[in-house]
Amino acid sequence: MGIFSRLKERRQARKAKRKKKQAAEARDKSTNNTSTEKRGGLFGRRRKKKADTQTSKKAIETTTTTIDEDIQVESVSNSQSQNRNVRELLNEDGEIERQSVAEFPQSTSIPFIRLYRDSLIPFDNSNGTTNDSRRAKFPQIFQDVPRYNLSKVNVLDNVDINFDFVLCLKDGYESIPDLYATKPFMDVIRSEYNQGRPFAVNDIIEEKNIIVVDIKPFKEKVEVLRSKELSINLNRNEIAGQVEVRRNLFVYSNYKVGGDGILEPSPTYDLLELIKYITWVVSKPAANYDDRLIATNVLGDYDGYEKEEDVPVDSPSEQTNTTTTDTNDTPPPPPSSYVPIGRKGTSAGETVFYMGNYWEWDGTVEQWIIDQGAGGRRPGIFD
Repeated sequence: MGIFSRLKERRQARKAKRKKKQAAEARDKSTNNTSTEKRGGLFGRRRKKKADTQTSKKAIETTTTTIDEDIQVESVSNSQSQNRNVRELLNEDGEIERQSVAEFPQSTSIPFIRLYRDSLIPFDNSNGTTNDSRRAKFPQIFQDVPRYNLSKVNVLDNVDINFDFVLCLKDGYESIPDLYATKPFMDVIRSEYNQGRPFAVNDIIEEKNIIVVDIKPFKEKVEVLRSKELSINLNRNEIAGQVEVRRNLFVYSNYKVGGDGILEPSPTYDLLELIKYITWVVSKPAANYDDRLIATNVLGDYDGYEKEEDVPVDSPSEQTNTTTTDTNDTPPPPPSSYVPIGRKGTSAGETVFYMGNYWEWDGTVEQWIIDQGAGGRRPGIFD
């Protein structure tokens, strides 16, 4: 008997043994199901129903395929996508509250991206998986990863807006989420999906990674400030002397002058201004320290008011020169400055150390000269 004949007999023997084992397992499974139903009664039926419900929720399909007489593989397909749109938070009472922070339904046109184990010679940027069945060593082995619809995201193409995340703006806890992302960021996300790399995208749009900003408290705060502003009287003639803030970040007042000159607001909201401010908040601080703050005229629009400073009566600008000469003529005004000290000396011979030199006040010429006896570096009158 040749070697090939012996290999054939061994293969047939293994195949028969495997069939016998599968038949025995089928009989054992049938016996266990019957005994469970008899022993469990109503409780057993409830338990079985619960297990069926859990299986239907997971909706996991497993397919067994024989690719050789001695090799069997299982392919897993998950037809139920996870709920990625709801965030669970603990309230003050320790109870779980659920908040909708996104709108990413599963795509209807391409609900899944089928991934295979990459072949032995992957691309340079391969992460070990591929969506090309031709590159798979065993095309029967795959995993279906959900692909989500990104059409609910508002794409922003603005030079003043730049961040790498999905932003969710809400107007109250139970409001519908409003999603935003920059155009370069969305281009990268769509490219990842199109190239069969869904894992990073699905992680980015998961509820825990979405930045949520509730604008309702901001709007309420602006109204509190408005009531204080309108209660201030600046004694202006055109209106009732109120402080007029036309814009506070993203809130436009749209004032109209009503009866008795009272300002009446009709607020509107520009979310683009708010998103610009969020960009500034999450950006790296400017290298120049003076550029790390936003000017008030950028954050808002208002009428400025500066209090006039009271000038003292005895200040130099208000003093009257009463000095006269022998001929009763008013002398010429003194020099505006006395270089390099900047003032007149209190008396002749007064010495002041300044910029490495000793300076002496010469009362005759009314100038500061270097004091040679005190160690001055050069002679003569300073001019």
